[in-house]
Amino acid sequence: MDELINLLKDMGLRDYLIKAYMDILKSKEPSTAYEIAKSSGLPLSKIYEILNELMKKGLIYLVPGKFKKFMACEAKTSLKNMLLSQLESINDLSSRIDDLKLPTIKQEKIMIFRGKERMAVFEDDLKNAKIYSYSFFQNIPQLNHPLKELIKNKIKKGIDIKGIISLNEKNKLLCNEWNKIFPNIYKVKNLLENSRMGVIDDEIVRFTLIENNEPLMIRIHDSDLAILFKKVFINEWDEV
Repeated sequence: MDELINLLKDMGLRDYLIKAYMDILKSKEPSTAYEIAKSSGLPLSKIYEILNELMKKGLIYLVPGKFKKFMACEAKTSLKNMLLSQLESINDLSSRIDDLKLPTIKQEKIMIFRGKERMAVFEDDLKNAKIYSYSFFQNIPQLNHPLKELIKNKIKKGIDIKGIISLNEKNKLLCNEWNKIFPNIYKVKNLLENSRMGVIDDEIVRFTLIENNEPLMIRIHDSDLAILFKKVFINEWDEV
């Protein structure tokens, strides 16, 4: 089982998805959402969101009947299908990147940060922003986060700060709370898992990736690339 859990993590599944999937996999009979939430210890308020995500990935299926019950697909086949789907997505993304006329970036303009360094770099970039700071996040910070005062001061100075946050109930609630204090600073939208990107002042682009279950920030100082990704962000913002 540990080997399977490690494999699922390597394939990019988050802990709560793995927890639900492993619980369903162990069951010999179809289970209701309530039963899965109770036996796995996952919150009932989130369980349908989790189950829908597992179904999209082809790991479980809905059993026809009067009540909604779920079963795990045949593990080996579903994991292979999931991997093939990921490879197709990567190939599609790769071809789309090849089609873009991206500028050549010198190696010295690229820096990599791990651990606590990432947050320090994020705060420094925000402190140094003179025009704007646009970001895609998986999770929105709590209202008591130290960044609140920094954001407040930057907005007072006329810096345009915007964030698009991954859509879930918690983020929707927090987004509304933030927007009561700082109107139109955050919007929520369905984002790709682990989507984290920022662009600052037509100068800096940041990407955060997951490597061995640990976040890794790639920071690129390049005007052409920053302008390109600013356009991507603005298009996404206008569509929300």
